This record gives sequence, C-alpha cells and structure tokens, in this order.
Amino acid sequence: HRGLQRLSYARLREMLFTSNTTPRQGIALGADSLRFFSRPEWRRDSIVFIPFIANNIPASPTSEEVDAIRRAVSYNRDVFQSIAATWAATLPASAGTKEALAVSLEMRGDPAAIDTLRSARRLTSDPNHRVRLASQEALLLFKFGFPNDHAALRRVRVESDSLLSIKAPASLESARALSSLAALTGKCAAVAELKRRIAQPRSDVVDAPRQVVAEWDAVEAKAALGCQSTRTSSFVEVNASIWSAQVKGAAAQRRAAAPLVLGRAVLLTFPLDSAWVARLSSPRSGGVLQAAHAILVGEHEAARRHLEISLTALLPGEITPDAIYPRARLWLMLADTSTSVQLLDRVLRDVRFLSPGLLDSPVQIGALVRVAMLRAEIAANRGDSQKAALLSTAVMDLWSGADPDLSPSLRAVSRFARQ
Repeated sequence: HRGLQRLSYARLREMLFTSNTTPRQGIALGADSLRFFSRPEWRRDSIVFIPFIANNIPASPTSEEVDAIRRAVSYNRDVFQSIAATWAATLPASAGTKEALAVSLEMRGDPAAIDTLRSARRLTSDPNHRVRLASQEALLLFKFGFPNDHAALRRVRVESDSLLSIKAPASLESARALSSLAALTGKCAAVAELKRRIAQPRSDVVDAPRQVVAEWDAVEAKAALGCQSTRTSSFVEVNASIWSAQVKGAAAQRRAAAPLVLGRAVLLTFPLDSAWVARLSSPRSGGVLQAAHAILVGEHEAARRHLEISLTALLPGEITPDAIYPRARLWLMLADTSTSVQLLDRVLRDVRFLSPGLLDSPVQIGALVRVAMLRAEIAANRGDSQKAALLSTAVMDLWSGADPDLSPSLRAVSRFARQ
C-alpha cells in the first residue's frame, strides 16, 4: 500500500476508475494517430470501455448509458473498499491502511471517514505525516459539515489556525496539506506562500521552471479565493513570464499556454476583466471563456450555447466548484437566475461526495466558499433570509479571521448573516 499512498491513494483510484471524471484515453495505431476517450460502463456482468473519437464524444448520454456508468463507478468503489478493508485487517497497526479505509468511506459520503482518519493519525509518529493527516481530518470535518454544521466549521477554523502556526513545514507533503487549510480560513498571503513552495516545473505546453510556475500557481489560488490583491497587474506579470527567456517553447506554444495558465484565474475574478477575457478567448480556449467573451460583446445566444452542459452523467460530487462558480456568474449576467441557482445548489448539496483529494486544492476550496457566498446573495435578493443567513454564517464560521484582502467580500456576507 505504501507505493500507492500519495495524494489519498490517487493512483489506485485512477487505476480502478472510481470516478467518471477521469476518462480512459487511447491513441489509434494508424498514421492519423486519432485520440480516443472512454468511460467505464457496466454491461451484463462486466466493466466495459466503449471508445469515442476525442472530438466526437456524445454531449448527452442516454438514460441507459448514465445508469451503466453509475453502476460501473459504484462497483469500482466497492473494489477499492474491499482492497482497503483487506489491508486494514492484515495490518491493523498501520496508519497507511487506516487512511485507505478512510478514503473508501469518504468516497461513499460516509462521515465515519473522520473517525477512521483520526485513528490513522494516532498510529503514526512521523511529524510530517501527522500534520498531513491532521489537515486531512480538518478537511473532512469541513466536507461533512459544510454548510449546515456551524460547530464543526468553527472547530475547523480553530484547528486550521493551530496547524498553520507551524513555522516552515519540513516537507512538501505538509506544505501541500497546509495550503488547503490556509484557503479554508481565508489566508490569502499564506496560500500564495505555500503554493509557491510546493510548485513543480511544467512541461505540458511549454517548459516552465519551478520558480515561474510558483507565481502562476500563487496568482490562480488567490484569484479563486477572491483576494483583492489579484488584479490586472498580476495577469500582466504572468503573461509576461510566459514569454520570458526562462520559459522554453515556440511562439505558437506560448500562445496556447496563455489560456491554460491564466484562463481559470481570469474566470474566477469578478467583475470580469473584458480585455483579458478577449485576449484569452479562442475556439481552443474552452467554452466558458468563449461564453464570457460572447456576453461581454453582446452575443447572448452564442454564450448560452457555450454554457449549456449536461450534468446527467455526473455522479454526486463530480461537479467541481471551480467549474461551476464562473458558469453560475455568467448565467446571472444572462439574467437566468434559475439556471445559476440550479448549478450552485447542486454543488452545495453534494459537498460530502466530492472526490477524495479534490479539496487538497486551494483553488477548489476558494471556489466552493464563493459558491456559498454567491448563493447567499441570490437568496437575500429573493427574500429568502433563512437560506442567506445559513450560508453566510457558514462562510463567517470559516473566514471570520481572514486576511484584510477579503474584507470587501466579507462585509456583504456578514450583512446577510445578521438578517
């Protein structure tokens, strides 16, 4: 189990296809090198993968296909749980096997994962491992308590502040875990510092060294939280670094890298910066950036086409906050509050089912808290003071000690909480 333990047993979960969001990929052997994607489906008594050409994947699967996908993922999660249970029974004094068992429970949305992870923490004497498990425990408390359990959320804030008081964590593993807690408690400066520390070189489109990627990651994380210091100047600096001598790649590669590096940060920054949206939007940049650009130039029907997505094939917890927050904002700009609310409520309802490891990302945590803030604002505008107060209080439970960088957002939230 030790070789698979990293990032909440991410490699084992990927191997078993315990989520519908990670498709199986393939390449044709012929000269055209076509790329294929497939999803796990349950057919008769087996898991099968039916390949689709990458640019021809059906947008809306049939009800039969949706049922087949869900049954396959459920079966694969059962396999993971069986493996974890066998490990835990064979090695009852191992923190790693207990953690695997906690991950299997977390995938099921079972809050017993919290106590199981706590048991794992008691079984380890390694200080870095203890920090990571304590951080994971705080994230689970958040995951199973948000937004309704205010006592649990206040406890998350206290425990997170205590762990964040540890100066200069000794390992990257500890720093990665603490970056999520910094996001949970609204610590913009700490998030940026920790993201810089754990950054790794990139070679997906261009070759970028760690020190350059560190700034890219810091800007993106702060944008997700809504930190006021993330402004146009930050985007200018990131874009300039893409074209710097430190980054290796042809001009076409650098142009292709810009939406990948900056796109999410720009879309998580509201009000939208029209110049940066226009600069990054292209047929290859993704539907949300294209939708944002279409709205800003008044092409609302085109924007709707880009924003319309099918959620039917996704299991609870497979809709990520960073994808939904900008979509919900854009639907509001199109005066379609109902669709915006539908998306926001789906995320908030399914928090406990988010894939293990997803909340290790400060970007996802920041986007999730802002989903709650936006939903509270809509509820207040609709006269639903009870829902507005519930969600706003949950945000304040976590961010009452946040950095001044978040003060403008928190002033509005605290007003809803008092209603």
